[in-house]
Amino acid sequence: AGGNGGGAIHSSTNLNHPVVNNRYLENIASTGGGLVIHADTQKRNVVANVDIVGNDGGGIAFIASTSAKIENSIVAFNGGVGVSADETSASEYFKLKYNNVHGNDENYDAPIAAIDLPGALDGCIDDDPLFTRFEKDGDPISDFLYLQAGSPSVDSGRTELAYRDTDGSTSDMGSYGGQDAESR
Repeated sequence: AGGNGGGAIHSSTNLNHPVVNNRYLENIASTGGGLVIHADTQKRNVVANVDIVGNDGGGIAFIASTSAKIENSIVAFNGGVGVSADETSASEYFKLKYNNVHGNDENYDAPIAAIDLPGALDGCIDDDPLFTRFEKDGDPISDFLYLQAGSPSVDSGRTELAYRDTDGSTSDMGSYGGQDAESR
């Protein structure tokens, strides 16, 4: 994309439009190479159990989204900032919970790094997710983001019943986790 959001842009949503169990791989944009959430002021575009991997221009960018929320996701190996937010988005309601943000040129930008709110970054880790097969080579069709045994992202998501994996265990981080995950 020539501007923002190489994989997708979700903007000014009137109704709830959760972004769940998606994969954004090897896209290119100036900001939010994988995904941009724009003008979400009422937590209508909750991002959960997604993989944002190998994009250039960053992973996910929150713009003018005062109620931004991303959880149980993996944001890894992106060129640029893995998770970025403008000053408007990095507010008291901004939540990043139970994500694995790893191996990006920079994992978080300055507005997020400055957030000093209880619970804003609960459960976040920075570890290699150990995908079955991933190579940043311009060919996302050959990538398989299923988590290997021993991955730090397995059973590391939110523990509440509403977030459990299809087998009843604690949610895995990434697109193969959560109640809406496809069968493995």
